[in-house]
Amino acid sequence: MKKIKYISVAVAVALSFSICTAYARNDKDFKGDSDKDNERTEQNVKISVDAQLNNANAQVNNVEKEELKDKAKDKVEALKDRMEELREKLKEVREEDREKRKELIRKITKERKLNKDDSIPVFVGGKEVEFDVPPVIKFDRTLIPVRAVTAALGADVQWDESTATATVTKAVYSDVYGAQTVKIELNLETRVVKVNGNEVGLDVPPQLVNNRTMVPLRFIAETFRKDVDWDDISGSVIIEDKKK
Repeated sequence: MKKIKYISVAVAVALSFSICTAYARNDKDFKGDSDKDNERTEQNVKISVDAQLNNANAQVNNVEKEELKDKAKDKVEALKDRMEELREKLKEVREEDREKRKELIRKITKERKLNKDDSIPVFVGGKEVEFDVPPVIKFDRTLIPVRAVTAALGADVQWDESTATATVTKAVYSDVYGAQTVKIELNLETRVVKVNGNEVGLDVPPQLVNNRTMVPLRFIAETFRKDVDWDDISGSVIIEDKKK
């Protein structure tokens, strides 16, 4: 409606210009009797009308820009609503139905890409993990911020700045040993980590990325007896409890 209003103003201004110029030509008493006076009057009216037309066009353009912004905002909100609905459905799917979970995860990641979110999503037990710094891939291994291990895997994380070592601990249950605390020590300066005191080599060591300590997700998850799957279709990491 605003756009139509401004266009109508522009048309009215243009019509007024025609009337004024015609009046200026025919009326000898309009700003003087000489041709020069009439010419000068015509030019002044034209300049005034042009300025008003430009102003009307600018207002029309502003309205169009606001309309585009509103449409883009509505589109983003609709995408967020769809993603939230899919996330809620994902939470309701039982652990045993992993294929159903994967199907919903693929739908969620598709919506993420429509929203121009190309970060690597991580799903643990049917829930999407939120990161303040997104995961990265180094040498085909997914690294996540060490602090996010708590949210992703329910583990406790301690950071020793003096030795640049992250210690990650979690109670893990096995049929053989029952409940057991597993401790992983990762140092930024070496590929060798300690698991309950035993040294283990890593394909990709912990490292600093954008001033954040990033640690290998698969190694930590599997050490805590989790199944880790990289889904090529959705480009996401899916972590589930190890099958019994």
